[in-house]
Amino acid sequence: MDRTTFIARLDQIKAAVSKLDAKIYSWEVGEPASIEIVCAIEEKYKIKLPTDFVEIITKVAGKVNIIWSVHENKLFQKQHPQFRELSSGVLQWDIEHYLSEKEYQGYQYYTTHWENMRGLLDFAEVPNGDMILFNLAHPGEKKPVVYLNHDGLYSYPVQLAESFGDYVESLLQIGLVGNEIWQLEKFIQPEPEEKEGKPCVPGAINSECTYALAWRKLIGLL
Repeated sequence: MDRTTFIARLDQIKAAVSKLDAKIYSWEVGEPASIEIVCAIEEKYKIKLPTDFVEIITKVAGKVNIIWSVHENKLFQKQHPQFRELSSGVLQWDIEHYLSEKEYQGYQYYTTHWENMRGLLDFAEVPNGDMILFNLAHPGEKKPVVYLNHDGLYSYPVQLAESFGDYVESLLQIGLVGNEIWQLEKFIQPEPEEKEGKPCVPGAINSECTYALAWRKLIGLL
């Protein structure tokens, strides 16, 4: 995906959610990042960033901060009760946040002290305190995107996509819904479910599932 196509698709989403009387809190698309920043981060953190993440931040945008909400639109919730959980949309990343010493120290701490965080690198925070991360421990140059819940709803990371490119594409197709897990659950196939203390079966946001198709039809993104 190139930058022009990405911005055009975002404009379509903005027009679609505006018809729902959504409030736009942020719609920021930064300039592409330099490969020098990527190399500096990889050297400092002693990691290899996912190849498709690097491609997107260097060719499309190094920072994206998009937030829309229909949370205060009571008429929307009344007219469309089947989508009452879908109150907002978010797409965020910022390559430069890894340059922060606070972020680096946080990464060092949680990967050292928290067993369930080893091999994970966050790239987006969720308003309720959850995190969206790369599973760097997974083999291959592309890495799964996972969701880590902080309040015990899921004991293990829930997979949202097999790669960052898939994550962005699937969210674009459903209007960037989320990013809380309770908004995304019905889009994930298979729907996340822990059994006997074991991790959920790896799934992914599926923009072609029945729930997603009904939502896309409603907002005009079919």
